[in-house]
Amino acid sequence: MSVYGASSLELLTEIRFGFRRGMGALPGLFGMNRHQFMDWSAGATTPPARCRLKLEELAKAARLFNSEDVHPDPACLCIPLARGKSFLELIAAGADGGKCAALLLRFLKCRGHTAPH
Repeated sequence: MSVYGASSLELLTEIRFGFRRGMGALPGLFGMNRHQFMDWSAGATTPPARCRLKLEELAKAARLFNSEDVHPDPACLCIPLARGKSFLELIAAGADGGKCAALLLRFLKCRGHTAPH
């Protein structure tokens, strides 16, 4: 299934499984606290339409993390990857989630780091 056309709950489920322990770093992308973000993730509330693009990009990244069986923790998401910006900063600026995830995975592999599984 493509991330485009998926419901917000489907996107959030994919994000939850792809990021696992890294979920705690994601609420800041949306200017909210962890509790509000977890309410979205649980389906208790619906994300506003303005957040849709970021959710889609995070879901694309989550798919790549799942396919590689690598689930980055919050520290990994803050590593500078491109032009001094971290994964989180790139996503916040509207970058492609799949490409950002690929950059992070490449960085981790080249440096011999492993993100938590």
